[in-house]
Amino acid sequence: MLTSCQKTIKYSNWLKKEGVYLKGPNGAILYLPFSGYMDAKEVKSESNGYYVVANRSKEGVDNPVLTFEKTNDSFSHWGYSSAKWYGYSVRPVSKQNATAFLISTEAITLSAYSIGTVQITSGSGSYSIESVVPSGIVTAEISDNSIAIEAHKAGTAIITVKDTKSGQTATIEVTVIDSSEIPTYLTCPDGNHPHLIDLGLPSGTKWSCCNVGAHSPEDFGGYYAWGETKEKDYYTWTTYTHCDGSSSTCHDIGVNISGTQYDVAHVEWGGKWCMPTLEQFEELKNNTTWKWTVQDGINGLGITSPNGGKLFLPAAGCHWGNGIYNEKTDGAYWVSTQYRDYNDCGYYLRFNKDNTLWDYYCYRYFGQSVRPVVVDK
Repeated sequence: MLTSCQKTIKYSNWLKKEGVYLKGPNGAILYLPFSGYMDAKEVKSESNGYYVVANRSKEGVDNPVLTFEKTNDSFSHWGYSSAKWYGYSVRPVSKQNATAFLISTEAITLSAYSIGTVQITSGSGSYSIESVVPSGIVTAEISDNSIAIEAHKAGTAIITVKDTKSGQTATIEVTVIDSSEIPTYLTCPDGNHPHLIDLGLPSGTKWSCCNVGAHSPEDFGGYYAWGETKEKDYYTWTTYTHCDGSSSTCHDIGVNISGTQYDVAHVEWGGKWCMPTLEQFEELKNNTTWKWTVQDGINGLGITSPNGGKLFLPAAGCHWGNGIYNEKTDGAYWVSTQYRDYNDCGYYLRFNKDNTLWDYYCYRYFGQSVRPVVVDK
């Protein structure tokens, strides 16, 4: 305490005693009068102050006493006295509890491959993730006063968060459900994406609110070659997994890769998530209204259905070579169906502010967006 206070000797007319004023960093002032000490029945050394503290000396023998001794117009202070039988002054203290460490919720439910956020509503401002048990179901990281939780697979995990200054901890129980258990909505109800959007389609197909690799409907997400399940830096025939370096050497991985090991939506998101087929894109086109729009400052294709369901496909462009082209002006979304005339091409949805082509085709090595679907029927 003394190291953080300004100390001056002043005379108090009210107490008629000399003493020491301690001024704290917050401006508060504490006055300790010089009261001496009691030896038998006699008060001695009243020009000094002696205040007993709760701790023993390091040797465990002497009484620890904080002593203030006046020297001319200043004073000095030091520690221990061996005279345990003396009577010293006592100044009580009250240790206030640290700021309570509180979070906005102790339980959250997420769908696989979505991200949820839990807010820290009270604490010191310094926090850490202590543990996630068991591992593999979710991961968590802290930014300012928010805990971002990313769900990876179905299951239940406990996240322990610590206030590193006070030592207090809080736990969050996270339940992750797979796509077969995900409820459906007409529009996104919250920020825990992805959501299954029900557009009232005859086949029962439900569409994801966001792309593979995205964390919101406006986020572009990842760019994937047809039949590949990982992103990369360079997209050309020489880097395409399913050929031997040219368009004429494309491997036969099936005319429809939806739900297979070549389907990035199914591989990355699991469950019933899969890439949409050509028939599902045709159904979407025939039963909904498509319009170029801007959502939260992002250009894209707005899709609305008669039942009130809504989708937004951002114009993410495509990845060709080592660069991304037509970003913010064009959208390019893979279909799971191989093009009927050329086995080195796949169908894809292409759109911009002037045109929309749901059955266009493109070389399979191009990196493009993928919007997953789930079929309930």
